[in-house]
Amino acid sequence: MVKQIKLKHLPSTLRENKRYLALLIPDMLRNLQISGTPENRRFPSENKAEEIINSAILDFLGTLGYAKAGPQIVKTEQKGSRTYCILSINREHVNNVRAALALSKHQIICKGVSGTLLKLKRFIK
Repeated sequence: MVKQIKLKHLPSTLRENKRYLALLIPDMLRNLQISGTPENRRFPSENKAEEIINSAILDFLGTLGYAKAGPQIVKTEQKGSRTYCILSINREHVNNVRAALALSKHQIICKGVSGTLLKLKRFIK
């Protein structure tokens, strides 16, 4: 007979602290140079925004820095020709990720940083 072991939760002091970044990709259509019908050019997929952000961080920080920062896209929202993204990263690497996004060729703008998603929504209007 196998005895089941109940797993204990990790204390909050030992968990990784996350910060959320509100990102704006102002003219994603021009940067991507999407071919096809006007309908396709108007609404690029969320995967394209994720590729742009991941490549910008990977180019600047490298593989090890990317792994330490642990970026995850929480939400992507399209408003006209602008694309807003919410990015979750490790607290210690906020400045490195912001520098990587600022130096990317896709003109990614960091609108704000917050510790909670509710407070971050004030940066996306």
